[in-house]
Amino acid sequence: MSSEVALRSGDSPFCLDDKAETARLSRLQLLGVLLASSGDTLVVAVYNSIGSDFHDLSKGAWLLVSYSLGSCISSPTFGALDELFGRKTTLLWTYFLFAAGNILCGASTSMPQLVAARVLVGLTSAGIVSSSSATVTALIPSDKATWLRSYADVANTIGRSVGAAVGFLFTKTIGWRWCFYSNVPLILLCAFIVVQQIPPDSPKSSQSMDDSLPSEVQSIDWAGVFTLTITLVQLILFIQTLQPGQIQQARMLYITGAGSIFSISIFVWIETCWAHYPLLPLNSMKKAFGGYCLSQFLILSGRTGLLTSVVPYFTRANIGGDITTLLAGGMLLVGLPFGGILANHVVRRTRHYKRLGLITIILLVLTYLVVFLRWREGIHIWEIVFLFPSGLAAGMFLATQFIGMTAELTGNNLIQCTGTYYLFQQLGRILGPAIGFALIQGNFQARLNWKLRGLPNTSELVRNILNDDKFSRTLPAPMQDVVRECYLYGFQFAALFSIFSTIAALPIVVLVREAYLD
Repeated sequence: MSSEVALRSGDSPFCLDDKAETARLSRLQLLGVLLASSGDTLVVAVYNSIGSDFHDLSKGAWLLVSYSLGSCISSPTFGALDELFGRKTTLLWTYFLFAAGNILCGASTSMPQLVAARVLVGLTSAGIVSSSSATVTALIPSDKATWLRSYADVANTIGRSVGAAVGFLFTKTIGWRWCFYSNVPLILLCAFIVVQQIPPDSPKSSQSMDDSLPSEVQSIDWAGVFTLTITLVQLILFIQTLQPGQIQQARMLYITGAGSIFSISIFVWIETCWAHYPLLPLNSMKKAFGGYCLSQFLILSGRTGLLTSVVPYFTRANIGGDITTLLAGGMLLVGLPFGGILANHVVRRTRHYKRLGLITIILLVLTYLVVFLRWREGIHIWEIVFLFPSGLAAGMFLATQFIGMTAELTGNNLIQCTGTYYLFQQLGRILGPAIGFALIQGNFQARLNWKLRGLPNTSELVRNILNDDKFSRTLPAPMQDVVRECYLYGFQFAALFSIFSTIAALPIVVLVREAYLD
């Protein structure tokens, strides 16, 4: 370790004066971020296969959102844990728990077990991303912070882009369980590198630990974390109950709807009136920062609502084979990191990001519109190229907004606001897939019930079709055509949701003023 590595005691983070040392340690930190972020999309391309293996595909929405749900729950707590135990110690523990969670995922024997294990992986992934981001911020000079943080965000995006492809390849070759087992040696390697390369945390006396423990624990808005968790679970249940095929469950609809309204009200009251250290930086939320957060939520809700439906679309519609399905998912994801890198390059040259952000929103709406108009009746294989501009535009938008957001913030509220920014992204990744899945499955089920009415055991037949995408391949050819037509009918509603969610972000981006870039 370079002799120029200096540690500042107290609450201040350590800094590195040696540029080569800074760059090397930053890359090591980002490797962990890549693994954590890839875990988020790992099941996007394979959740239908996993659900079919368990004959429980109707619970696929929970598998899609469980990772992000865990991340949302834990992300507000890691700032205090870093301060209490030190960044290096906290980061190592999250690595080991992340590895344990992946082992539990691979060993799961039912959908509820797998969902619970995915929540654990999500809980620890937030710590990897948060602690790594805080460490990188502390390592770099302040005049380079905005640019290097934006490239760290691109690294996060790259991880999300490769996760789905890795999951699909493992599932089609050696089985979906190895999607999770394969992460273990890599994450343990990251932990070993951290032990060897990261400077030790500043030692604290026993008296200091005793004094800081109550204050650090109290600084976490536990009531806010708890009510946010309850709110998200209630909303997912409400969305599922709101499906066209579930409307007849009036009692459950009223219970989940009333519960969602009540828990949202309690959460807002806690954050505005009760919490001493609220999850949301209320003063910043009233300014441009609030617009950045809301636009992230809307864009990612629309994107993930469609993204998580692409692979099942090719399976249900029986278009092409495994290679076509992989290419389709790749087209949607591979443009994301390229868009982020391109946007960083353009903004760095022009020193302006708002106009580019508006252009990317328009491009996103156009690509979703093409998907809505063309995909609802089936497509030719070459039409998967329309997915690439969607990923490219989304990557550019996320990069421009991240640059604008960090340029608006000061050092005093940077960590909390960055955490809140990622929290809104995670909210979009939770509610977007839940809404998209509910729209497709609900309309798919309603259409099946209508088309197959009059057949013996219709309800059991529809349930088998919904819970196992392989089951429909065992049906007679005319009935397979009916299943395909019903799924395509349901799919168009996910594309419509993406269009409206993206359009809703446009006036927000227009109204938020552009920050000056140094």
